[in-house]
This record gives sequence, structure tokens and C-alpha cells, in this order.
Amino acid sequence: MYGYSLRYSLLPTLDFEERIEKLIDFCKTAEIDDVMFFISPKEVNVGHITIEEAKKYTDVIARAVERIKDLGVTVSLNPWVTLGHYDSGLGLKDGQNFQTMVGHDGTENGMQVCPLDENWRKYFVELMNFYVETLQPDVLWLEDDFRLANHEPIKLGCFCEKHMKRFNEKLGTKYDRENFLKAVVEDSTVRKAYLDVARETIEETMEYVVENVKGQKTFGLMTGGSCFGEARRMKKLFSTLASGNRNKPYNRLSLCAYRQRQTQEYCWLTNSGAMFVRALTGDSAVCVSELEDNPHTYYSKTAQYLKYQLLSSVPQCLQMATFSIFEFLGNGVTNGDRYAAALKEVKPYLKKVESLGLRPEDGLGVKVLANENIPYHAKVKSSVLEIGKDGSYLYAYLTQIGVAATFIFDPNVKGEVVAVSGQVLRCYDKETVIRLFENNFVILTAENVMALKDMDLAYLIDVVDYEIFGQRFSGKYSFEECATDDKILGVTRLRAPSQFFAGNYCKIIYGNAPKTVYTRTMDAYERVVGNAITALPNALIIPYVETCGDWDVHYPATMLHPLRGYSVKKALKENGVKTSELFYTDEENVCPYVFDKADVTYIVCVNYVEDTYDSLHLRTENVYREIKIITPEVCEEQAVDYTYQDGVYEILTPVKAMSSFVLICKK
Repeated sequence: MYGYSLRYSLLPTLDFEERIEKLIDFCKTAEIDDVMFFISPKEVNVGHITIEEAKKYTDVIARAVERIKDLGVTVSLNPWVTLGHYDSGLGLKDGQNFQTMVGHDGTENGMQVCPLDENWRKYFVELMNFYVETLQPDVLWLEDDFRLANHEPIKLGCFCEKHMKRFNEKLGTKYDRENFLKAVVEDSTVRKAYLDVARETIEETMEYVVENVKGQKTFGLMTGGSCFGEARRMKKLFSTLASGNRNKPYNRLSLCAYRQRQTQEYCWLTNSGAMFVRALTGDSAVCVSELEDNPHTYYSKTAQYLKYQLLSSVPQCLQMATFSIFEFLGNGVTNGDRYAAALKEVKPYLKKVESLGLRPEDGLGVKVLANENIPYHAKVKSSVLEIGKDGSYLYAYLTQIGVAATFIFDPNVKGEVVAVSGQVLRCYDKETVIRLFENNFVILTAENVMALKDMDLAYLIDVVDYEIFGQRFSGKYSFEECATDDKILGVTRLRAPSQFFAGNYCKIIYGNAPKTVYTRTMDAYERVVGNAITALPNALIIPYVETCGDWDVHYPATMLHPLRGYSVKKALKENGVKTSELFYTDEENVCPYVFDKADVTYIVCVNYVEDTYDSLHLRTENVYREIKIITPEVCEEQAVDYTYQDGVYEILTPVKAMSSFVLICKK
């Protein structure tokens, strides 16, 4: 049953009795099911805490536990430091003879440790055993600093002496760090050794922790991102956490907004981040969300935005939400009334949707092919930092233009619409790629056009050659124009800008195979440069590189222009593909997530933006005998008014701003 977990800092140095009382009141009014206590977090982090220092925390937490459990609320523990998030200038304590982490560029720091270090491993399990024996937490959490990347100022680790020795032992070489990293970029054998050691480092360390922390039945891991750059295998880690007859572990997914982000950007980041990690996890863990407000004030994130994050997380198929909404500094519950009201208001809806039993594996829509081994095969230009691209781009793109999508991990599918991005095709042998294009209709971006050319398979999409033009500065192209007779938004020859936030353009030279050109790229003099969105009998090509260039933005906003969204949807409809699993919405930034269970189709619709629409236009070839709806306002299934004509259902209920609802469609 869907629950709430409050992440809470109770410091031994402040008036903790007062703060316990306020905590109890908040748990009651906000309907909190679990309290996850921090140990030495953030601003009061003292580095790798000693047991003597930790005992001060456990003493006051034990006082709170007695009161909380009387409410029927469970207690979890969240020690904030595993390897160490960032270099806070604290260094190691006397007697902590740990090997610290070394970055790819030689950067070192005084606190983050190398997970291979035996002294740190022994220290860490001794500390965890102390927590388990003292507090007996329902869930013991490992933080997302259990990773090799993003340990400020270290961008990627670890390249200490211990790791360099492992790399060289695998290869039978004597590389120093600098030359080894050059070889990682240039030599596939060296790349494999690097990634294998990175993978082993995390997996072996996890095994050591689980084997040596005694008596803890349930572990949790905050995964953050997909961690592709270190070849992480998500299900393997959670299998380890469940070993020894332990309970299914927890995976805490970041909802990608530590502060209040612009809503369209949040839509992109959620779909390319949390939704992807959720798919990678599958059924190997109990998946829960992390909603954090940092620096913890209504001025940086409102209660309404907190509610928005909860309502938009529904398609992730979660069983709990965790909240870090009050300061790490130990102020306790401050100004909690608005948060409590928002949490209480939406909880019945979240519980109802969770009770439907939706799973990512039940997803319908375009099949976005994913593979955890992309970093082994990715083509990079100059740096090891480039190998972490994960292949979630087209899922985020299709979803945000209103096309339902779902992740798959098996390339041997037939009769499907399959999307490939992030160099995923490089993971497979030629025969597998040929079958993929022979048996399916494939959507691809410039990354995989280039991959097919490198694999001598460009003929599969009738590509003779290509050239990459840089956006804005090349002077080669400027905008995109409709190449058909369609009136889009009531306008003929509708145009979309291409100079900002679209990505570099891939000008493709095609052969003579039949094709339909939906848009063409133009220069500033309004001359045709080349084809843009183009369909062949077996493929749809969106010829842009999956990046926004040098600009500090997180999503390719210009690619979401109505011209491109309209053209992609039309191309999918017209090219003889399997259309029974295709679902589209017309309203901007209203994303459909479709799940199929027996004779019922569940369509979760999320409106990520501040606009309210009078109704929802849902396009599908499926005909339903009955449609009901669940909303945050009315949680029980109720009949919904709708019209149906020419494959378009108009759901006659307001699509409220920054909210979601579920359509229950019976076949």
C-alpha cells in the first residue's frame, strides 16, 4: 500500500524533545507512514563519523522511536555518508587510514574514499552493525554517494593506485593514469578492462557490505541516475541486497528537482531520468521516489510544486514517496502546515492508483530499446566522460510530444515500432541489427545513423553518406519547414527554428529507396539544405544529434516544436506500422503512459504544465466499450463523458494544470 516516508534530521545538540513533539504532530496531520532519520547529514556532516560520534545521534533517535512506533509509524535510518558526496574540507579523522578517491584528471580530495579500500570497508560495516544493533531500523539506506562519478571536485573516479593495479593486471600492462585514460577512449580492450573493474568495484563492495552487516532484513539504495559511465547493472545490485533470505530491497529514485524547475524542463528530466531508472530496476526492488527541497524553504519550492511532483510520479509505478522537506540542520518541522495539507490531499489518489498494480513491464506504445552495455561500445571523441550517455533520449522526446512509449531490453522483437537512441545499436552484432530493421519499424536519431554507417549497415535505411552541421555557428542551416501540404496549427509551410536547443543537424544523402519527406531543413536565405524528418518503409529518421550543444540547458526544447511533433505522429500513422499500440495526445505537454492488463487498458495522463485544458484528445485505433476515470479529486472509478470519431476520443473532463488522472478503458 502506498506510503509516505519523512526524511528527518534530529540532532543531539538541539532541543530534541521539542522537535520530537513537532515531528509527532506532523506525522499525524500529513499521514506519514515511516520516518527515515538522518545521521550526520549535509551541513552538519562530520565526514566518516566514528561510533562514538554516532552514539549521540542514536541516543536521541531511540527516544523518538519509542514515541513514533506508538503511532504505528515505522522507522528507517539514512546515514548520509557512504563513500562521501563531496569534498567539504573535512578530511579523514585520526586513525582513518583510508585510500581516498582519485579522479580521472588526477584530482584528489581529503574525504571521499575508494570503495576498494579494505580499511574503509571494515570501518563501514562496523558502523552499520552498530546502527542495526542499536536502532533495528525497518530499512537501512545506503546513499547515492555509493558511486564512482560525481564526487565534487572529482568528476569520475577511481584511479588510485589500487585501481590502476587492477586495470593493469587485467591487461598485463603498466599504464600510468594519463596514458590509460587515453587508451580507454581509443582501444576497446582497454575500455572493457576499465568498465569491468568499475562494475566489479561497486558490485564487490555491495556484496561485502551485505555479507558483513548482520541482522538487517531490509536494505535500501538511493540510485540517483543510471550510472552508465561506471557500467552499473541495476538488477544485479538489488539482487545482492536481497541475498541471504532478506526482504526485497528499496530503490529510491530522484525526481530530478532539488529546487523548483520550470515545468516543461521537469517533464523532460523526469522521463529521461526517473522513468529510465525505474525501467532498469524492474521488479528487483520496491521503487519509491525522493522529493527533496534544497535549500528547504517555500521560497525555493512551494507546497503546490511538491504536490505536482507526487501527481506526476504516478506512471513510475511507485509504492512510496520519501520527503526531505525540512532542513538537515535540525530545525525540525518548520512551517509544515502547507506541506501537510498537500500531502494529505493527494494520498488517497496515490494509494488508489498503486492498488491497480501497474508495472513498467505492462507498458504499451513505442518500444524504446535500452541496453546497460552502451558504455562498452559507445563511440567517443576525446574523453572517458563521454561514455555515460544512456539512450533515454527518444523515450523522453516521444513522451513529451504526446506519444506513448515504453522501454524494452530485448532487440529480438517483431512487428513493433522500436526507437533507438544513445548509440544503442552499437551494442549488437550485425545480424541482430539487420533483423531489427527487417522485422520492425525503427525510429532513430543522428547517433544511430552514424552507428549504422560505421557498421556498414547504412543501406538498411538507404543512407549513402551524411555530414554533421553545427547548430547556430556553422551558417549551414537555420530552420525546418513542413514539406507536405498539411496545414499545421492552421498554417501552411509551418516552420520551426533549429539554431538553438535542437542539436546539430545531420544532413543525410539518401539513395533511391521510396521515402516520404515530412520536413526539410532550410538556410537563412530560405534555400533547401536537405531532408529533415523522413520516413522509409522500415524507419523514421529524426536527423539531429542528441545534445543541445554548448548551452547550459538540460533538454532540447526546440525539438518539441509542434511542426516536429505533428510530423512524427503523422509519419507513424502513415507508414504501415503496428498501430494498435500507438496512443497520442494532442494537448501540449500532456503525456500518456499506457499499461495493458488482461482486458483493461490503463492510460495515465500527466499534465506537466501550468495550463488547464477543457478536454483531452486521445488518438488510438483501439475501440473501448467503457471508459472510467480516477482523479486526485475523486479517487473511486467513475464514468467519464467522451466522444469518439475517426480514431479520436475526446475525454470531456478538464485536464487540470500540473496534475494527472487515470483512464480505465475496457475492451
